[in-house]
Amino acid sequence: MTEETLKSNILEMLEETFVQTRGIYLDRAKGGLLETLEKISAETASIEFRNQRSIAAHIEHTRVYLVALHGYMNGATSPTDWDASWQTHTVTELEWRILRDNLKVTYEALMKDLEKLDDNDVKLSEGIAILVHSAYHFGAIRQLVLQR
Repeated sequence: MTEETLKSNILEMLEETFVQTRGIYLDRAKGGLLETLEKISAETASIEFRNQRSIAAHIEHTRVYLVALHGYMNGATSPTDWDASWQTHTVTELEWRILRDNLKVTYEALMKDLEKLDDNDVKLSEGIAILVHSAYHFGAIRQLVLQR
């Protein structure tokens, strides 16, 4: 059994958010974000409900957020164009698959870097921010799915 640390908790909760629901804070039966997205068609991902952004837009924004904070964690200082991160609206099945694949690849690269950090590295704060931000968008996506 590994010692419970801030780092191990962040990694477990990020994994729960994106990949494998264990019941830490999500319902086990509903799955993580990546599994949830596999069940959504491009048509559904493209719908904008009552002036809310589409699921596709939430996914691209979340991916850009992961890229930006991963970059900040590694010393990047360039600003991020947050408005551009919301410009994905309607997607084809191919574009939808690419969006999902890009999110997964970005998540996996981030996790590899987080795993290399010491248990008390200040860079873990980026992991906390990513967890909270991603969980928010995952919740928004679940609500959008219910509205379809």
